[in-house]
Amino acid sequence: MVLTAHPTQFYPGPVLAILTDLEKAIRDSNLPHIDLLLQQLGKTPFLNKKKPTPLDEAVNLIWYLENVFYMAVSGLVAELLDKTGVDPISWSNPELIRIGFWPGGDRDGNPFVTPEITLDVSRKLRDVSFKCYYRDIRILRRRLTFRGVDELMLLIEQKIYNGVYGDPQFTYVAADELLSDLGKARAILVNDHDGLFLDLMDRLILKVRIFGFFMATLDIRQESGRHGKSGLKFCGKHMQTENLFQRKLMRHGRRMNK
Repeated sequence: MVLTAHPTQFYPGPVLAILTDLEKAIRDSNLPHIDLLLQQLGKTPFLNKKKPTPLDEAVNLIWYLENVFYMAVSGLVAELLDKTGVDPISWSNPELIRIGFWPGGDRDGNPFVTPEITLDVSRKLRDVSFKCYYRDIRILRRRLTFRGVDELMLLIEQKIYNGVYGDPQFTYVAADELLSDLGKARAILVNDHDGLFLDLMDRLILKVRIFGFFMATLDIRQESGRHGKSGLKFCGKHMQTENLFQRKLMRHGRRMNK
């Protein structure tokens, strides 16, 4: 699955927020709220006032990663594993569904993408994964109030928080570090607390295994003109070398004839 960077595919932020609230109102069958949101949507501009920058395009698509794909992909995989009787902890194919991400890396589609923008988008992809995990861990901590596991979950929450909002020196560098701490908390649940709320813990571990610390793979493509120039430059040097070699052979041949 690849998320592309075409600017006409994006709604402005206010429209996305209304659609999010509208979905919840529909699920709750809240007819008065649905009516108000539809009226608000009808009066809200659907077009951006200015052409989005490459970073704007990336931020808009990251909204979908955070609010749609994070839950949809993990939910789909969890249901698949449940129907097939596969243990989510020992499951060996967490990359079954991979998400490619073009904004911020596709220089061929948008020559205005710079190395600085690529780095900014990479950081935002990392940050959104931490934000998603932070929300889930806060919910999970409300259930895991048992001795031994509560202190560990508090430590995990603090380190995830620092990854986005706090001290960057006291956070996780790799997803395997987070999975290791979650695995320790899971072991305490199983061994000391009869596996209470184990399904919630396993669901979070599954999400971390699927998305890691990047949410999506940032696809890097160079602008096609650069490839053409590089090819011509290489061919030019190759031809110069070949011509020089031929001239040396000719001089050597003339000396042999003499």
